[in-house]
Amino acid sequence: MPKSPEQLRYTEDEALEEASEMKEKVEHKEAKDYEEAEEGKTPEAKETKKLPPVFLIYRNNNVFEKLVPKIAETFGSLDREVKIQSFPAGTDQIKILNWILTNSKEIAGTEIVTDETVKYAFSGIEDEMRHFPDPNEEAAKEKAMKVLKNCSRHYEYLDFFEPPLIGETLFGKNYSDEFHEKAESLEKSGELISDIVKRIIINKDNIPQKVYISRQEIFAHQPLRQIPENPRYESEEELMKGIEIVKEWLIKGGIPKEAFVEGEFEHNLSWVIMDRHSRSYPQGDKIKIISGQKEITLGLPLSNFFQDACKTGLITLTPEEKQRYNKLLKEKLIKL
Repeated sequence: MPKSPEQLRYTEDEALEEASEMKEKVEHKEAKDYEEAEEGKTPEAKETKKLPPVFLIYRNNNVFEKLVPKIAETFGSLDREVKIQSFPAGTDQIKILNWILTNSKEIAGTEIVTDETVKYAFSGIEDEMRHFPDPNEEAAKEKAMKVLKNCSRHYEYLDFFEPPLIGETLFGKNYSDEFHEKAESLEKSGELISDIVKRIIINKDNIPQKVYISRQEIFAHQPLRQIPENPRYESEEELMKGIEIVKEWLIKGGIPKEAFVEGEFEHNLSWVIMDRHSRSYPQGDKIKIISGQKEITLGLPLSNFFQDACKTGLITLTPEEKQRYNKLLKEKLIKL
């Protein structure tokens, strides 16, 4: 027999209380185990305290498909227990929120690493692009915040994780965590995309003859999301501003001004630049052959742009760069 809303709320509250108690027990056991293990150890050995499990919780996309397994593998090499919850691309936030409430006990006591989508569900902050359709929204948000409180630590990291690694790997530039700040992220993302383009066109055969920047979902991600006052109802003027910003990034990278095609989408293009949420963004092969001409799609935001450049052969990482990327990834995770 289905439970009434009152019964359902009661069981959720019980789960949250149990999760809080579980967190306290985990922390108490870890402290006790640590104290017992300390006896007879050298000062160096005493520094190695067992850390809580890492829980990677995110909504999947083309970038995370490659990035998260690397992160999980690297955490494993650091003797960290890793749990993963991946939601399919397009999962709405209310489903993610419901999962959080249902799995509060499993989340308790872990260190969670999330993307922006899951962050909004956890923190109860409404995403600028979506609504929670739940009539009991406030109660659900409050419960989600209690779940979050029962975690050891929370990192809103996945969306901003790779850009600094790309900058340091390819160009030796230390971007640190400047991609977290909206104002700096616009400048830094543009600078890094320009640098990637410069790297691409070292091979003169890669210089595109015709470039089209799609307006579809252009404000779906940071840093461009901050441009319109209301991302759900962007004006024509705001759309044109977004396109001009991307165009400026590419021109600074060395793409000729005359290469840009404006107006309606057409074929016989060299590059098509579009956000990964665009309905036209190809989920598979990013290269089309049309009338004997190669057409390459490069996605936004920045991590997609880099990944698509690698996928289509516009950039090939050297063995030294791959090694450096993995080294930087490990160093970054150790610091978490």
